[in-house]
Amino acid sequence: MEYGNLGFSSADGKRSWRADHRPGQALPTAHWRQEDPGVIPSGDIYGPGSPTGIEYYENGALGSEYENMLFSAEAGRNSIWAYSAIPDGAGFKLKRSTLFSTSNPDLPPEALNPQDARKWFRPSDVLVGVDGAIYVSDFFDSFVGGHRMRETEGKGTIYRITRKGTNPQPSRIDFGSASGQLDALKNRAHSIRFAAYESLTGKPTDEGVDGLIAMSRHQNSRFAARALYALAEIGVAGRASAALVRKARSRVDEMLVHVDPNLRIVAYRALRRHDPEGLVRRANRMASDPSPAVRREVALSLRDVSFDQSKNAIATLYDHFEPNDRWYLEALGTASEGNEAAVWKMLRYKADADPARWNRDFADLSWRLHPESAVTALEQRAISTSLTQDQRRQALDALGFIATRGAGEAVLAAATSGPEDLRSYAAWWVTARSGNEWQGFGLESRLPVDPEAEAAAAEAKRMAQGRNKLRGATELSDEVRQIAIAMAQSPVGGPYVMHLAGRNELPKFLYPVVSDHIHSNPDASVRALASRYFPRESATGERLPPINEIANLVGDSEKGRELYFGRAVCATCHTHGSEGRDIGPDLTEVGQRFDRIAILDFIINPSAAIAFGYESVVIETVEGHTLSGFVVGDGNTVILKDLGGQQHRLPQESIRSRQKLSQSIMPAGGSMALSAQDLADLVSFLVD
Repeated sequence: MEYGNLGFSSADGKRSWRADHRPGQALPTAHWRQEDPGVIPSGDIYGPGSPTGIEYYENGALGSEYENMLFSAEAGRNSIWAYSAIPDGAGFKLKRSTLFSTSNPDLPPEALNPQDARKWFRPSDVLVGVDGAIYVSDFFDSFVGGHRMRETEGKGTIYRITRKGTNPQPSRIDFGSASGQLDALKNRAHSIRFAAYESLTGKPTDEGVDGLIAMSRHQNSRFAARALYALAEIGVAGRASAALVRKARSRVDEMLVHVDPNLRIVAYRALRRHDPEGLVRRANRMASDPSPAVRREVALSLRDVSFDQSKNAIATLYDHFEPNDRWYLEALGTASEGNEAAVWKMLRYKADADPARWNRDFADLSWRLHPESAVTALEQRAISTSLTQDQRRQALDALGFIATRGAGEAVLAAATSGPEDLRSYAAWWVTARSGNEWQGFGLESRLPVDPEAEAAAAEAKRMAQGRNKLRGATELSDEVRQIAIAMAQSPVGGPYVMHLAGRNELPKFLYPVVSDHIHSNPDASVRALASRYFPRESATGERLPPINEIANLVGDSEKGRELYFGRAVCATCHTHGSEGRDIGPDLTEVGQRFDRIAILDFIINPSAAIAFGYESVVIETVEGHTLSGFVVGDGNTVILKDLGGQQHRLPQESIRSRQKLSQSIMPAGGSMALSAQDLADLVSFLVD
């Protein structure tokens, strides 16, 4: 949707979705910020990956069942996906199917080569050719995403896809006549249509305009739509008589009442672009259109119109708002951009005087607009015992997006004296916003004291002092030994010890002492990472064979599952399905994206290809504390997500040093007490 924010990063671009992951939010919802005002609904959430090329297929060589589909090249999944758009209020839902894929789930596992070339198919783009065939480019590699490349010979391919048994050819194109240009405007290929459009609008003729008017009545609505855009541009891109311009624009204006709402949308868009002087008049006229999709376009067109000119249309659009239509709600928000307070005040009289009795449409609108003037009313809703938890949570969320002290104070009040069931959630907002929008208000320090947090802070201070003693130790005294053992056994001290080891500041004589204890640390994330600096032999004491040999071993997926959630401690940092912890990349569908050799390479050589967004850093504060993890928010306040999943908000002035590690925090497979057979079992679980 035009002006639509698709989420992922915060509105200012400084925080990743992981920094703002709210308590209780499902990962996909948090990832694409589907509960943030100002973010439009996602089309399709399918896990790791991203489109590397998009093409809308109208017609061509594949047959009528594929017409009007959206093709998406998905390099991570070795597939070209095909989407059908299903109208959903003012927007769409997308139904996904597969046009073609090199992954064949019906092929028995024993028939697969460990270096599975089917998973090296990495489509980088898809388009429709002049002949109506589908063309797909492929860069061919076992890795995807820019982390690492293994194929060095340039074996990428361009595929031409047509219906079986056919070989369509390009038709002759004549740009020298109006009739030829009109035919070319119906072509399947973008480049041909563009050239025809430029000819018809750049050098308009009576014959060309008459032909476009006739084409605007075509039973194929897409041909009609192209004609309408071209008619609206007559006289803009090239010279044309006033009579010819009036003739062309008159036809477009007539289409504002066409029976097909899609053509009404096209006519409105075309006139908005090429005849902006009449925008407000048309907006007032179309604001009560029976189609929510048409009204969506009206709302979007008002974004840069002054409030005095847009208020009547916005009021009419609001009167036709159906609360469950998120697309429409976001369009109303776009129409109000820069005028949120004025719009909210104008529509406030239509809602009940008691905020706790607002109807759904005004509650949703208040959440979307969240002006400062709504703080008091939203606070009343947030603490009202007559509302459901979801309704009160919506009010808290709206307050969380108002960057004023008053909003912060309202949420703090909910955290300290509001209904019990949302106090911890309100406290999360106070903590989360104290490092950005509410920074400097001193709200977090006024939250109720958490005894566990106090104890953790005291322990961190004690461990920081211990680290300093270990760093300067010159001999293995009893005191140094006891400090090293205590730190290795402490979930707080463990990361301090590994920080010293990572910077080569841990005396060599302490490695055996630490190694005897750190592998039994009570924190699983510490145990998982300890193997990087304090490696142990594999389960059998053997040296691991080459990756190719491990890949050829027959694995047991059930044993692999036990390893994943048990001794291999993968679940300490990685989710698989609904289990595990969201610290490192999600491994649910890693087997669909990579072959066995690539997955083994990830496990055995994790530093060779660190995933984007998971580069680890070590931060030392001016108070002497050491923290390590991933930076999920940057700016005046750095947000660090540590290896236990906890977030730390650190003002820039509190940071003494910040070091980006060249190695992955994930321990190498050979140092994790895993045998070659263990690794084969683990990969079988991930692939199966």
